[in-house]
Amino acid sequence: QPPPGTAAAAPADGFEMMAARPDVHCLTGGKRTEAPAHVPLWEVGERGFLPVRDPVPDLPGPWAVLVDLGAEIPMMCADGSARDVLHDHEAQLAALDSEANLALLNSVDLLERAHSLYGYLCSAFINGVDAGAPRAKKLPRFIARPWCNVARLLGRRPALDYAACVLYNWDRVNRQGPISMANVRLLNRFTGLVDEEWFFKTHIVIESEAAEVVQALARGLDALGGDEGAGAGPDPDPEALLLSLRALEGALWRVARVCLPIMFERAEGQGALCDYHMFYHRLRLFIGGWDLEYEGVDFGSDPQLPSCGASPAASAAGGFAQPQRIAGPSGAMSALLPTVDAFLGISMSNRDLGKLLSEFESYMPTAHASFIRRVRDRAPSLREYVIRLHAEQVAAESAVGAGGAASAGAAAAADLASGASDAHQAASCNVDANALVSTY
Repeated sequence: QPPPGTAAAAPADGFEMMAARPDVHCLTGGKRTEAPAHVPLWEVGERGFLPVRDPVPDLPGPWAVLVDLGAEIPMMCADGSARDVLHDHEAQLAALDSEANLALLNSVDLLERAHSLYGYLCSAFINGVDAGAPRAKKLPRFIARPWCNVARLLGRRPALDYAACVLYNWDRVNRQGPISMANVRLLNRFTGLVDEEWFFKTHIVIESEAAEVVQALARGLDALGGDEGAGAGPDPDPEALLLSLRALEGALWRVARVCLPIMFERAEGQGALCDYHMFYHRLRLFIGGWDLEYEGVDFGSDPQLPSCGASPAASAAGGFAQPQRIAGPSGAMSALLPTVDAFLGISMSNRDLGKLLSEFESYMPTAHASFIRRVRDRAPSLREYVIRLHAEQVAAESAVGAGGAASAGAAAAADLASGASDAHQAASCNVDANALVSTY
């Protein structure tokens, strides 16, 4: 209550309320400790959607050639020699196409590192050439086959995806320090310029800080009770659910108002740390999608799980004439916002955009895509529960007159239900997403 004799202040809107909270103004530095080796790499938890262990920088035995070539990518792309350099190492790269060598990648950590390096090397092969050189239409067998073996074990497409560029493309300078712009460096680069480093590191920090979004969402799922896809289990706890939604709001506010502006920071006297001209004319070339034949690889009916098995037709033709349309890395391949949408019951009003985002789930680590599906299929859903609360509140107000003390739980339920009518009849978004869809 305001002090006696003073007027009550006007209620603050959501942004003002968040701005008044000191806890959402600072970066946390993320989860600094790593999980032990027995914990699945992509388990969703204290690090959000970042891997539970820092990415491994090196690869064992003959796979080290990928690391060595990866370090040369900026130079190869600068002088247009990428294809020549990769062909010079054909024998070493072709030797990786064997069961014995594949067995050396005996953890998801090592498979992810190899997958990331292959994505960068493939883009360099396509784009790291002299201006005017024809665009590659075929990825040679000595790159395509071992890469697809790795992709198949990960359950993903042979693509330069978001995980390859962001989620599994970093290292900490101080391994005990924070996941911050000052303490993170990229493992793979195309240009070697600070603009590229700043662009991808911003995404890494966003994913790290967004771990609190995931944790708030997990508490909300617990508060909903029920069971995944079954509907059985404890009843929803409206008080705990309301607290989790407030925590979710604060965590999203930090991502939007504290993390995203990092992308546009400027160095005094030097301009933007990620210059839009450099991004558009230099980096964008390497992170686009491609239409490409993977020599010696049979994609069959499932482009997500290519087979490298030999066949007479493939041997005679030198490969499988099945060009694949592969999307380039996109922030829409992050599981963060799709999970929030799934929790809140938000769907795309544009069918083409919805189809594109659904397809992007096949570019995610399989554990992330599975997590989104579990949240989406949860019963009861948050949307259903809040709409039901609203209906019960209306019915109770009609049956019982005003008055009487309300319990804390009833007050929380009423608070949750207060905006449900608008949510129930949300207007469709009229944004034309065709331009965005055509980009990919």
